This record gives sequence, structure tokens and C-alpha cells, in this order.
Amino acid sequence: MRKINGTSSECPRQDRVWRTTIMTAALSLTLVACNQEAAEAPREAPPVEVVAYTVERSQVPVSSELTGRVVAAVTAEIRPQTGGIVRKRLFTEGSEVEAGQVLYEIDPTSVQAAVRDAEATVSSAEVALISAKAKATRYRELVRIEAVSQESAEEAEAAYQQAISTVDSAKANLESATISLSYANVISPINGRIGRSTVSEGALVTANQTTALATVQQLDPVYLDATQSATEFNHIRQQFEQGKIKLENAERVTEFVERF
Repeated sequence: MRKINGTSSECPRQDRVWRTTIMTAALSLTLVACNQEAAEAPREAPPVEVVAYTVERSQVPVSSELTGRVVAAVTAEIRPQTGGIVRKRLFTEGSEVEAGQVLYEIDPTSVQAAVRDAEATVSSAEVALISAKAKATRYRELVRIEAVSQESAEEAEAAYQQAISTVDSAKANLESATISLSYANVISPINGRIGRSTVSEGALVTANQTTALATVQQLDPVYLDATQSATEFNHIRQQFEQGKIKLENAERVTEFVERF
């Protein structure tokens, strides 16, 4: 290499080095700034799905669920109206029975004896009545001719009236005994299905006992026994009367509301 006085061949090379260094630094600063801007730039939110509905006015049925049970329209508990030994049971448990059908036969021996005794009492009272009537009639005639005292005539008349009352009482007792005899056949008062018998042949029963012999239920028609609070029922009734709600089969519902 040839040297020239007053100049150096290394200066251009150093300039190039410095320029390269400066450009590299500037490029680095530019990349850092871009990275920062990219990091700081917010991300765009995804689109939101919007569902639109058209509001329309319509009637909405109001329903109420209630717990309940199906019950028979008529229930009859069969009880004896006279006492005695059950001789026969004349039905099948769980079968259908008709009104007037004989269900049990009770031994009528004691009741028949009561009927005969009542008949004898009536006969005796009627004989006494005949005698008292004749005496009272005779004393009415005798008191006119002063054959007997007025007091005796009044006593005879009182005895006659007492005899009439005795006959009436004896006849009433006979009628009661006769009715009791008819109760020896225990009948069903209604049509329906009869349940389990609580007694069997040979059991002793008494008149109007607390335990029923059997139960007959009329199952046509049947009712639905539902439980509802008085507050809820009154609220529904008020809304119905004010016209805020309309019910199906309004005529029957109106009758039901008027009953309460």
C-alpha cells in the first residue's frame, strides 16, 4: 500500500463501520417500537349475537295442581238395629248389592218373644178398657138419679181415660217390638259395592253398635275430594267475580262459587 502524506487510508473504513453501527441501532429501535405498538394495540371484540323477539298479547291459561282423592258419592255403614246372634251372612265381600237386599239374618227368637208379650199386654189392656168404659157409662146414669156420688162417677171416668191410655201405650210397645222383629233382617239402604264384613256367623251384635257390620259405597257417580286453602280459593273467586279471569264451563263453576 502506498501512503500519501497528510491522509490516512483507515478513515473511510471507520466511517463505514460507524454508519453500519448506527443503522443497526436504528433498525433495532424501530423493531422494538413496532413490537411495543403491536403488544399495546387492543384486540377487536368478537361480534355479539343478538336475538330479537316480537312481543304479542295473548291469553294464558291459569292452572292449579291440587292433591286429592276419589270418594264415593254415597257411603252407608251397615249397623244392626236389633240385638241377637248373626245366623247368616247373605252376600259376597266386594260384590255389588242392591237397595233392600238382605245382608245379614239375626236370630229373632228374643224379639219374637217380645212381640208376643206386647200382644198379650195389648189384649189385657183392651179387656180392662172394656170394663172401665162400662163402669164409667153406668156411673153417668146413676149419678143422674143420685144413686152414686158425683165423686164416684168422676173416679170411674178417670179410670176409663186411664184405660184408654194404657191400651195406646200397649199398642205402641207392640208396634216397636214388631219393628224390631223386622230389623232381624239387615238390609242394604243403597245400591253399591259392599266391602269386608266385620262379623261372621255366630257373632253377637247389639242395636246401634258403634262398629259397622259392613260398608256399602255407591260408585256411580264418584267425587274428587281436593284440598285447597281458603285464601287461594277466595283469591280465585274474587278474580272470577271481577272478570279478570274466565273459566271453562263457567255455569257449573258459578254454581260452585255461589255455594261457598
